[in-house]
Amino acid sequence: MLEAKPQTSLTTSIAVSVLLLIVVSCKVVPKNYPVDKPFVWETNIKIEGNFTKEERDVLETQLRTQLDDSMKVKTSYKLISFKKGYAGINRPIRENPPAFDSLGAERSVIFMNALLNKLGYLRNSITYDPDTTIVNRSGLPTQLRTTVNFYVQ
Repeated sequence: MLEAKPQTSLTTSIAVSVLLLIVVSCKVVPKNYPVDKPFVWETNIKIEGNFTKEERDVLETQLRTQLDDSMKVKTSYKLISFKKGYAGINRPIRENPPAFDSLGAERSVIFMNALLNKLGYLRNSITYDPDTTIVNRSGLPTQLRTTVNFYVQ
């Protein structure tokens, strides 16, 4: 009868190393961001109301298409290597993130209101709240990451 071989410590250490490599390489990296200016790091849309999960997801997708271009964050995945060594496999990169401007957020609110009116939601309310986080890394300029939260009622 065939018996299963006990797992060796080499196999375990390789598995742990691969898992650690994946976890380390998951962090998002900004490239070519505006120095000393807040830039759009993330845009969230939070919908309040009595919707099923499917209806909420469809509405959120439609609202996300109405965001002004200056509120859209584009993420690509690349292999990165820095001069000091390895940085990650297939890491998410945010290249040239747009500088945060409240005018772009206001335009997004107008576009979202127009969409909701078209869909029949005539008594809607949309507000936004920018939240800026300061990130200091040694040897790099200060990052002013802004997360813009849109609240749709």
